[in-house]
Amino acid sequence: MFAAILGGPILLLFLVDRAIVLWRGHWEWVAREVPAQILDPYRIEGILRVTAPGRRNVFLLGDSTMEAGADVGALDRGFAKEGLRFTTLSIGGTPTLAFGFFARPIAALRPAAAVLLVSPYSVRSRGFLEATYTYDVRVVPDLFTAREVLEDPSFHLEGLAEQSNVLFRHRRALQQALAIRWGAESWRHLHRERIQEGIRQSMRRSPLLAWVRGAPDAYPNPNTRAIGLLARRLRAAGSLLIVVESPIHPLTGLFVRPERARAFHETLRAMAKAEGFAFVSAETLPKFQLEDFRDQTHLNDRGRRAFTESLEKILRGRSRAD
Repeated sequence: MFAAILGGPILLLFLVDRAIVLWRGHWEWVAREVPAQILDPYRIEGILRVTAPGRRNVFLLGDSTMEAGADVGALDRGFAKEGLRFTTLSIGGTPTLAFGFFARPIAALRPAAAVLLVSPYSVRSRGFLEATYTYDVRVVPDLFTAREVLEDPSFHLEGLAEQSNVLFRHRRALQQALAIRWGAESWRHLHRERIQEGIRQSMRRSPLLAWVRGAPDAYPNPNTRAIGLLARRLRAAGSLLIVVESPIHPLTGLFVRPERARAFHETLRAMAKAEGFAFVSAETLPKFQLEDFRDQTHLNDRGRRAFTESLEKILRGRSRAD
């Protein structure tokens, strides 16, 4: 009896899920129209679903610092002769773990390369699950120990439910997208709401300040394992992974002691050697000044130009080396 009662809603959820997932026109609209830093996991799923696989693709991965720092138009023009097309896959405020969960679909597109922007606080040991908005149960054994899973089972149970059904996964984003399509909402309004929410979260608990004030990080952790998984998946697909440390604001260096990030640099260099990816530390980037930043973490237009030029040099250097 209970099976009969539950069977109808479960079947309906399954049919709606399949209808949305298989509706290519919907995902093409998402990839084309949804701005960055608003409905990010939803937008990234759309991009990954409609992007044709091939070596012309280069993916730029990271949080809002990558979105602010990389000019994909300039990179497209700089690599026009090579026929490369750059796409930014960013999630505002996300830890590196998110790109471990995206490792399978990214590698399945067989890109020429992927550039992952990281920072010590994006690979931190604590307080990152609450900022992780995607999930893939198939790679959980690569990212978490059994003890780590048992320490926060609700994250994995909720993630599994969201992975199983697009309505669970993107329920709020789907509602907002529908409101946009009907003209009842605007991207500008959603963008303003996102900025206001970001300010509130930063005032409550900035990831950078939480990292600085917290206990030293322990490696490996799910964030560093995500880098290793992404490297292995891309290497198996014949793709290059370059991990770049985020540009550092000059004022950050005044209150972050060098030894605070020492283990981060030592771990990334050791991983690069073991996993076969390139690691570019912030100290090898241009020396960014106060005038290059719009806030404590994000570059402005001047900094964006300098960082984009650095990415082009890094990519050309690695291409020649490989």
